[in-house]
Amino acid sequence: MRLLLLSQLASALIAGVILGILGDWSDFPAMVYGASLGVLNSLLTKRSSDRALSAAVKNPTHGLVAMFSGFALRYAVAILGLLTGFRMLHLAAEPMIGGFILMIVIQVLASTWVRPEENKRDA
Repeated sequence: MRLLLLSQLASALIAGVILGILGDWSDFPAMVYGASLGVLNSLLTKRSSDRALSAAVKNPTHGLVAMFSGFALRYAVAILGLLTGFRMLHLAAEPMIGGFILMIVIQVLASTWVRPEENKRDA
């Protein structure tokens, strides 16, 4: 999880510098806000998968309920967070959504690269 968060932080910093060089620094807060929503989504993914795994050990049905409630929570946080950025904070849409999508893409890529130690011996 630490490697995932570090890769997301490094990607956000690189994207922010590129945005500042190529674009306008006024879009930087919107990109940081969107990226922070993406990181929050990653943390919620970890939390919901841990809860689902521990619940599935006792009862598979409870594991499914925990997994689906985690999905609902993640998407609700993402949608409400983006709407808050649009409506209340009046942030630019493109850099905010770009930062959010960048963090989700980095999460997917890093999760395919990082595997637990017990699975590495099978490779």
